[in-house]
Parts: sequence; C-alpha cells; structure tokens
Amino acid sequence: MIYRKSKGSSLLKKENIFYLVRNNDVYQINETCARIFDLCDGRRTKKCINSTLMKFYNETAIETDIEEVLCFFESNRLIKVVDNE
Repeated sequence: MIYRKSKGSSLLKKENIFYLVRNNDVYQINETCARIFDLCDGRRTKKCINSTLMKFYNETAIETDIEEVLCFFESNRLIKVVDNE
C-alpha cells in the first residue's frame, strides 16, 4: 500500500511536542509517529516506510508498531491509501 497525507492534515511542532491537525481535530504524537506521518508522501509503500524507520532506529521489530500507527492515521482520516500494491 502507498500512503499520502489527507488534504487538510498537517504536522506541527511546538517546543519539541508534535501535533497532527485535521479540521478541528488535534492529536499529540511522539517523534516516531511524526516521522511515519512525514513518510506518507504518496510515493512510499508500507514496506519502504518500515525499512526506512528500521534503519533510522536500528531496530528490526517495529513493523507491528508502524502498522498500528498507520491504521490509527487512516481511521482518523489523517492519511489515505493512494495505491494498493
């Protein structure tokens, strides 16, 4: 699957705290979630997002966490699937 940010969704950072905003909804997220959101650019697959973050954090067991974050983003219409590979 390829993900992209939904229209009107934006990432804000204030005093080292990250927020996702869409319409009147505001979600406080951690830095890892912010990186995942940033990688949802309409070009990267879930597999690519996984491998990018695994290299960045030097971990191999974060796939489930990434899946949960993507599901949360999608269910709250912060991102959307643009291609089902």
